[in-house]
Amino acid sequence: MNTPTIINIESISVIGVSQITNSLKIQPFLLWQPFKKALSSAAYPALVSFSIQNYSKKYFDHFNPTNDFEYCAAVEKRDLKTPDGMIEWNLPGGMYAVFEHVGLPDTFTQKLTEIFTVWLPQSDYRLDDRPHFQRMDEHYRLNDPNSIEEIWIPISLK
Repeated sequence: MNTPTIINIESISVIGVSQITNSLKIQPFLLWQPFKKALSSAAYPALVSFSIQNYSKKYFDHFNPTNDFEYCAAVEKRDLKTPDGMIEWNLPGGMYAVFEHVGLPDTFTQKLTEIFTVWLPQSDYRLDDRPHFQRMDEHYRLNDPNSIEEIWIPISLK
């Protein structure tokens, strides 16, 4: 596993859509397809995308894959007008461990498992109660083995 970069960020203004789901029934493409279609006009150039997970405060205390969480597909707002049917919100700032994930989507779960069962327990950090997200820029290409995305895990010092 690669070593994460520890970054403190300011809040990020995003626009997007969300749904309540769980680890067993999540189907991100069902949210991303119409979202990307709505932003495909010339008024919305290629933007940095965010796949955001809002977990309840006790979600990780007794992990159960049937526990619900909010999943969001979003882009940086910048100077964009928020399209009808989308919401606008701020990802809170703070300290994050940023991991790079290279590869196909089917290896993503393995990467997350390593982060939560190996890296986090052995680190000087604990999980913080803020949204988790993946950041996807021009290096991300769906179903490309060379695709790159960043995994942002909210942390605080132990």
